[in-house]
Formats: sequence, C-alpha cells, structure tokens
Amino acid sequence: MKQLYKIYGITGASYGNLSARERIPELSNDTFWMTGRGVDKSNLQLIGKDILLVKDFDYKNHEAILSMPPNYNPKARVSVDAVEHSMIYKAFPEIGAIIHVHAWINGVFCTRQNYPCGTIELAQEVLDLLSRTDNPVSTAVGLKNHGLTITGKNLQEIFEKFSSKLLTEVEMFA
Repeated sequence: MKQLYKIYGITGASYGNLSARERIPELSNDTFWMTGRGVDKSNLQLIGKDILLVKDFDYKNHEAILSMPPNYNPKARVSVDAVEHSMIYKAFPEIGAIIHVHAWINGVFCTRQNYPCGTIELAQEVLDLLSRTDNPVSTAVGLKNHGLTITGKNLQEIFEKFSSKLLTEVEMFA
C-alpha cells in the first residue's frame, strides 16, 4: 500500500485499478485478483469487497466470473477494466500483474481513440499495443486521455520500474 501511495501521491485513491495473477487450476487457468470498483486503493482489506478473485471473463455477456467468499458484499463489483486484464493475462502468460494508473510516461505507444473504460475495443487495442512493444511482459502503454496500462511479472516489479517515470501532471494542448 505504501507503493500505491508513492505512485498516486495521494491517500484514498479510488480511481485506477490493479490486478495480480494467481493461478488456481481448480477454478480456471486464468485466475487473478483485482481491485473492486470505486474502492479506496490505499486501504485494500476485504476479500469479496475491496479485492475480488476473477476466475474468467464471459466476453459474450461482458461479465467477469468471480469466486466469492461466503460473507462477501453482494454489492461488490470488480473494476470495469476486468475485461482488459483478462484478455492481457490470456494473451501473455508471463505477465503476473497489471496496473491502470491516471498518470503518463512520455514515449509510450498510445491508443488512437479515447475508448470508454471496460470495452472490448479498448482491451483489443491495448493488446495490439503491447504486442508492438519490445517487452510486453514489463511495459507501459497509453490510453488516450486516460492514463496508462502497465504490465509486469509482479506488482513489486511494476512499482520499482515505473513509479519514478510517472508524470502526474501533463500539459494540455488545444
């Protein structure tokens, strides 16, 4: 959590998201933990509310398939970007963690359009951009007018490699 504070430079971050792969063969080949929608990223505590286990993604119905504990909060929802994270984990088995942050790094590949969050179109373009990088397993790609998707072998690697490169203020152009 200290790393999240360093990256965002604030406490109580309720925007952005992060996930970490944990392979649980009994559930699925592509399971990962992901932050919930609108939760305080500086205070992640409750499984089934703040952090959710995504077993898979139903692309036809545009719905994350979750594994929830018995005492879960029925109002809890995984981040809308679960579709993007799911597609990235399936396409790149070596990736172990993903962070979406509302900041910038100069010189990254960027989506051509400002797609809405949580759309398959955005996820597909991010996959295409990752494929064009030198190292999709540990890189950052831009989301036009919306920040970055950053990949790594684990969360610690992402924090160590990218936190010092993040620009939290970007000059606006007319």
